[in-house]
Amino acid sequence: MLQTVSSPEPLEEVSYYPRGDGLADIRIRRNLATVLHEDGDTAWTEYTADEAYTVRDLTEQEAIEQADSIWLDCLQASKTDSERLSELEASSLDQDEALAEIYQLLAGGEA
Repeated sequence: MLQTVSSPEPLEEVSYYPRGDGLADIRIRRNLATVLHEDGDTAWTEYTADEAYTVRDLTEQEAIEQADSIWLDCLQASKTDSERLSELEASSLDQDEALAEIYQLLAGGEA
């Protein structure tokens, strides 16, 4: 699951919380930002980030090492079926165009 989160405390890029059953709650954060707010005489700091949440059977070190992969998995899982289908169609067209260029080059023509 992907969401935007905020906190009054600084956010870490990877948060790891073991459950005790071999699994762990893992939060991977990207686009970490610090937002300063002022309202008259009052000022406060807010920390924000885009967050991916998952439950995995990883150690904390494995979660840190695999953070990029976990982020991409969560990003892909959050897409709708139509978004995935559109990406697949675009990828297929790109591959077809690349193959056509290769065949043209092999036949002695210019791409």
